[in-house]
Amino acid sequence: MSKSKKPNADRAPSGMKDSGLASAAQAAISASRYEHLPNGDIHFAPTYDYPIAHVEALGRKIAREKKPLMRIEPAPAGMVRLRLTDLGKDVLKALNADWPAIEAAYLGYTLNPVLQLFLRVIRQVPLSAFGFLNCPMPQESAIEIAANVERVMVKARFRLKSAAMKSAVDNFSRGARDNFARLMNGVDWLAQRHRNVVSVRLDLYLPKRESEPSSTDAGAQEDARRLAGLRDDYARCLRRKFGNSLIATASGLEHGRARGFHVHLWAVFKPAVADDIEQFAEGLGLEWAGMIDGDAACFFNCHKKITKYRYPMIGQVDLHQPDVIDGIRALCTYFTAAALFVKLNIDRLRTFRMWGFPNAPLSKPGPKPKMRTPVMRVPLHWARDRFIKWI
Repeated sequence: MSKSKKPNADRAPSGMKDSGLASAAQAAISASRYEHLPNGDIHFAPTYDYPIAHVEALGRKIAREKKPLMRIEPAPAGMVRLRLTDLGKDVLKALNADWPAIEAAYLGYTLNPVLQLFLRVIRQVPLSAFGFLNCPMPQESAIEIAANVERVMVKARFRLKSAAMKSAVDNFSRGARDNFARLMNGVDWLAQRHRNVVSVRLDLYLPKRESEPSSTDAGAQEDARRLAGLRDDYARCLRRKFGNSLIATASGLEHGRARGFHVHLWAVFKPAVADDIEQFAEGLGLEWAGMIDGDAACFFNCHKKITKYRYPMIGQVDLHQPDVIDGIRALCTYFTAAALFVKLNIDRLRTFRMWGFPNAPLSKPGPKPKMRTPVMRVPLHWARDRFIKWI
């Protein structure tokens, strides 16, 4: 992933503490594990966060380090033992994940090319070799096992370092990088113009079927296309109804195991739009339900569970407050950078949209400073490492 050439691109925003970063990351992880249902229930959805993130990092490490996975050490009675190197331990950790369950969970998603390569590799790695770890064996057997494992790793390393793989990863993640950069710049510039705002979060659904189809079913694919169009219509409806009181909106289309395809909506309003934010958000949800001829089961008002949020990222918020900034950063990462490791595979359907965010910082008289401390903006690779470990 290319790094920005700006002098502050690799730095964490000033004032951020390690404990705050860890807490923000944990809040984002926790939020992604739970799917809110319209009736107020919460469905726990296993996200297999660590294995996929670990494989993506492991791919970079394997390509960079030309180290073996195993070493041979002497044992009593003229025998030897196979022991794992540090790199071997990382590979074994990845191999021990429940990959059939992970592939089933991401049915209908396109996976990162590095992960796709790993899934092919684990079908070739002689897993029985790891069953002999630390067990005395003849030297010839140990050499043969280590050589077989290394042969597979040489092929994987060659593929990871190839120009084709680098191009595939770059093409795969470009959309996430662009979406993240646009949204983070947008909220950064928005915070320069509006300090106190009303931040609203809703989850929007289609009317519930008797049995929700899997993400690969034709009916579900049609739901996704319909939702994408309705999402755009709803954004225009809000703009007509609230005019200048509506500052900006962002939305992401996702697939949940409990309710199929749905839309995460974030809308930012001027402070005077409402005093009771929960009731205001409920009204916005009913507006969606009326538009699709549905009922209250077609949306979830996140403000009913506002006490569950670790950071005050919704409701009446101050965009210059450190804990609000942490929450908004995690929210923006969740809305966009999730596609860095998996993305919906639905033709060329745009899963992320944003409207109304400023497209430039405020212009100020006088010379431009060489370095400006950002209000919200962080580079994608820093946000990925700090905030997202759930993909």
